[in-house]
Amino acid sequence: MNTKPSNIPECIKKQVPLDNKNWFRTGGKAEYFIEAKSIVDIKSAIRWANNNTIPITIIGHGANILISDDGIQGLVVIVDLQSINHQNNILTVDAGVSVDQTINYALNHNLGGLEFFTSIPGSIGGATCMNIHYFDALLSDYIQTIQMIDLDSTEIIEVDRSWSNFGYNQSKFLSKKYLIISVTLKLNILTDIKTAYAQGRSDEIRRQRSRRYPPARTCGSFFQNFSTDEYKHANGSTKIPHVAYYLESVGVKGQLSSGKASVFSLHANMLTTEEGATSNDICTLARMMQEKVDKKFGLWPKPECQILGFKQSPFIKT
Repeated sequence: MNTKPSNIPECIKKQVPLDNKNWFRTGGKAEYFIEAKSIVDIKSAIRWANNNTIPITIIGHGANILISDDGIQGLVVIVDLQSINHQNNILTVDAGVSVDQTINYALNHNLGGLEFFTSIPGSIGGATCMNIHYFDALLSDYIQTIQMIDLDSTEIIEVDRSWSNFGYNQSKFLSKKYLIISVTLKLNILTDIKTAYAQGRSDEIRRQRSRRYPPARTCGSFFQNFSTDEYKHANGSTKIPHVAYYLESVGVKGQLSSGKASVFSLHANMLTTEEGATSNDICTLARMMQEKVDKKFGLWPKPECQILGFKQSPFIKT
């Protein structure tokens, strides 16, 4: 990478702290940073990075990431596009709009389906990239098309759901070759009474999540559930894929901690931090959890969140 890139656009800042831009509230600085409020600025920043062989990292609202204490080398991008509109039951949402803002807009216009994702933190861009879920409901069930920028060519492209290769916590966007600009969703047109039911469902999901999950300083579920091939060998006929079951079994919930990171008292698969925590605290704690599950069950949990800025993943079994 060119250590002295030329002609840095005015929209790009240097050495910006990232600990206040992610939910764990940990991590170092971005070498270069843009919180882009227009497509013009996004394309300008990408072209500059490409011309100077500078890697690009997109972090959205920082809800499902862990950033190294050494920070992130290259250009870090937050997409802050905030438009939202609809025609009939087709809702088009810019990538920077939060999930809850999208749900509220939909219900206010008698459109339903998204209420299942109430209180899941993050932006629609990030939620699409991860294909967020609530039990059997997937965001991709409602996605029709995605407008994105190809990071190599800076060309704006529109793709459909089938191109995106959506799966459980999975999509083609995780290849980090594309930047989502907006998402178009097909929702259900509701009567006033059905909208009231949907609003009630949303309120109840919010209430339940507030009772079971930490409100801040977490990335949500830290480890992903096991695949069929992984868990069937560990449990014989039991076949339990849920990683929280194994974490509960080894007694980490509300008991295990490292530095200022700890396992949440009400959920064995959620890590929380206190003021002054480091990403190293989180890594050490998560490794302890992995080792306990491996020792008892012969299973190695894999992180669900994105691991950014590390030279190599701290969670690989050695």
